[in-house]
Amino acid sequence: MISKRVTMNHGGKSSFSRLTNYLLNSQGKEFRVGSISITNCRSETPEWAALEIETTQSLNQRATGDKTYHLIISFPEGETPKTETLKSIETDMCNALGYGEHQRISVAHQDTDNFHIHLAINKIHPVRLTMHEPYRDYRIRDNVCLALEKKHSLQPDNHKKKRSLAEGQAQDMENMSGRESLLSWVRKHCAEAVKEAETWQQLHEAIAKYDIKLVPQGAGLVFKSGSGIALKASTVSRDFSKAKLEKRLGGYRAIEGQAPKPVFEYRGEPVQRGSYSAELFAEYSKSKSEGRALQSQAIKGAINKREKLIATARRSANLKRQALRTLASGRTAKRLVYMRINRSLQNEINRIREEYARERNKIKSRHLLPSWNDWLRNQAKQGNDEALQVLRSQRSKPSQGNSIGQPQHKKGNQTSGIRADGVTRKGTIIYQIHGQAVRDDGEKLILPPQPKEETLIATLSLAKTKYGKNLELSGDPVFRSLIAKIAGKNSMDVNFTGIHSRKAMLNSDPNKRHKAKQKRIILR
Repeated sequence: MISKRVTMNHGGKSSFSRLTNYLLNSQGKEFRVGSISITNCRSETPEWAALEIETTQSLNQRATGDKTYHLIISFPEGETPKTETLKSIETDMCNALGYGEHQRISVAHQDTDNFHIHLAINKIHPVRLTMHEPYRDYRIRDNVCLALEKKHSLQPDNHKKKRSLAEGQAQDMENMSGRESLLSWVRKHCAEAVKEAETWQQLHEAIAKYDIKLVPQGAGLVFKSGSGIALKASTVSRDFSKAKLEKRLGGYRAIEGQAPKPVFEYRGEPVQRGSYSAELFAEYSKSKSEGRALQSQAIKGAINKREKLIATARRSANLKRQALRTLASGRTAKRLVYMRINRSLQNEINRIREEYARERNKIKSRHLLPSWNDWLRNQAKQGNDEALQVLRSQRSKPSQGNSIGQPQHKKGNQTSGIRADGVTRKGTIIYQIHGQAVRDDGEKLILPPQPKEETLIATLSLAKTKYGKNLELSGDPVFRSLIAKIAGKNSMDVNFTGIHSRKAMLNSDPNKRHKAKQKRIILR
């Protein structure tokens, strides 16, 4: 179990209502939103609780920082704690951070490879109206996670910090988008050249082949790509800080003469190196370029419409002013009318600009430019097996949990006839079966923690269709025994590897028990 605090990417303040809307948005998926919990609020629905919390936040006018604390608690793949356990984890974590008496909304999300919960916490105390900001909260959270893993017998996770903030952000970018970060590119292609360079000229010429420059910025140095993306040199390696490089090569000197023509350039290639990734990435790049062109064209049309409407409003105001000059009214009366005309014009211009902003947002929604990973997921959901294989190439270790599969099965395609509720970033397909989520990672079908009997029967039938009659059960002994008994009880024509599963199945099916006696099968 790990925790992560989500902060705003810009200097503005977060909106509690917008955060709540994001947490509750199903995004067209049946099983994205799980359990919802509201604490220390009088409201019983999350929408009204969010308004109540924003009202409490508005009562503190002295605090200048962000008044919302957004925390994510994530669990290892295949681990889904019960609702009571989640509530206990939430309570212990908030008490440790000093938010035990604060208002909060927690929402569980189960549409990714890792089950996780979001905590939206009001930093403003509902009674004292003071804002609380925990000191070095990452240390508190790591200690609490370790204690909670032992308390609830959860899978242990590594809580030691291995990466700097910039390295963590680069890793998050690669995980979210599926594309190589500039940090990885520079480390792969330029790090050795920088270490081996004996002069600044050699260093500049070596990295210029990869369309990278090393230039001063602020008090240090940054690597800058041809597209303008910058990266602190010390993030790549502590040996590349300005002080250490100048100690080794002398004072910084820019490149002399013309820089060599780049042989390679950073393009944010896919992290996945599968057989289909290059072809699919070319298709994705073409689709994104076309989408960007359509978006740009539509926005230009909206801008032209805005300018025409503003010009029309100004012409109308000028005509009113000209007509006012011909009147024989007094000077004071004319001044008042002029002021009213100007105020009316400004209000009309503001209305036109607001309408343009709404239209621009609609255009961006209509011509979405998804990330590489999101594009692959959309393609996989539509039945593209090559995109699904590229996604599954990211999986480094087998999925955990109670499952039905076949070890000799070659990773196959999607199952026809069953609607996929979603596809995760590692290519796990989520099916909706009798109101419960069953996951398919290509090798096995993973069942929910507390499956219904009809879900087990339907999943067994699905496993037989995908893998054949010979199946392997993975998970805890209670699950293996239960599903074997259900298969025997319903006389399903399947076989399970493992003597205990076969025993349970024979004991549940009187017909098979009779046949076993006739064949003199001795169960040991």
